Amino acid sequence: MLCEKPLTATADEAQELFALAADRGLVLAEAAMYRHHPQTALLRQVVAERLGPLRALHAAFHYPIDGLDGDVRARPELAGGALRDLGLYCVSALNLLAGGEPEEAVGRARLHRGGVDVAFGGLLSYAGGVTASFHCSMDSALALHLTVTGEHGTLTVPNPFQPGRPSIWAPRRCPAEATLSTAAGEERIELPGGDPYLSEVEDVARAIRGAGGFTIPAAETIGVLRTIDRLLASAGVATAPPAPPAPPASAATA
Repeated sequence: MLCEKPLTATADEAQELFALAADRGLVLAEAAMYRHHPQTALLRQVVAERLGPLRALHAAFHYPIDGLDGDVRARPELAGGALRDLGLYCVSALNLLAGGEPEEAVGRARLHRGGVDVAFGGLLSYAGGVTASFHCSMDSALALHLTVTGEHGTLTVPNPFQPGRPSIWAPRRCPAEATLSTAAGEERIELPGGDPYLSEVEDVARAIRGAGGFTIPAAETIGVLRTIDRLLASAGVATAPPAPPAPPASAATA
């Protein structure tokens, strides 16, 4: 099964599903498509080889959703909210580049009238003194970027999550190149193209055939969801969706 992100509402639920899949010999994978784009692999390489020890990271993903009041992402019983929908990309990228889950996670939310977080900001602290921040929202003008600063330079990525792909994400405002700033000056890094959706389907097909593991291991999915759980709890937002109302007595006995 290839399931669109977030795989589940909470980390505990994801652990249960992965354990069930393993027990039955099945492939279960989360479809966070940006992880399958060749740009992501290139950015990881640049960060590892050119920046030196990491110091700070920042990510943002703001995307205006028309008709938010009636949108599925505004329904708390379906685990809606900006953090799970858009902030997941930010948390995923920060954890990936920082090398694991944060030691501390502090979040603040602005709530929609329905109760879900319509905007969310977070501060994360990783091992080795690496700090990170992010913000996301479902009612702001389009804005997305990633900045990674190390001892030797800063990498700025205008579209870290769906690069070079014609879409509703206004690709002309997100050029397919990154900027590496060092003491030697600025260097433009051309970013590769590709279809991340096709890549993730091919990836899970290989895993099903036993020809390799899925790009996003279970531990990574669980770690991102655990970070989101901690951020929501810090912000005072319920981490688990409310239980659905009990069916009428007539329906329960039918």
